[in-house]
Amino acid sequence: MVSTPVFYIKCSNPVNSSLYVDTAPCLNINASSLVQQKTYSYVKVGDMEVGDLNEGCSAEWVALALLNYSKGYNTSYEFIHSALTYGFELRGDWPYDEEICKHKWRKYHTCYPHTIPVYDSGGIQTSLNVL
Repeated sequence: MVSTPVFYIKCSNPVNSSLYVDTAPCLNINASSLVQQKTYSYVKVGDMEVGDLNEGCSAEWVALALLNYSKGYNTSYEFIHSALTYGFELRGDWPYDEEICKHKWRKYHTCYPHTIPVYDSGGIQTSLNVL
């Protein structure tokens, strides 16, 4: 299982998007007075970019959930809510991660060298060390 972000999204209008899961079966955030506008609540599972937000929607908060994809992914809010009850895994880089890249820089699963090839005006290559 892997910790996955779950974004809670509030929208001023109903949204029909495959990215959003309706929370209506479990959460009801209807306006409590005539002055407040009715809002619609959704969740989006996984990473989110600005372009993933529909017009009139805002990301209210984010949680991490342990989602077991080996059992299949169910897009119901009940499934997501159940996953949230298990908490999440908080992980840093483990010691063996350093061995994978042989002391190079690492981001996610990609290794980067500490040196950058540089060419002088005569076209001769040297290396620039980056610390």
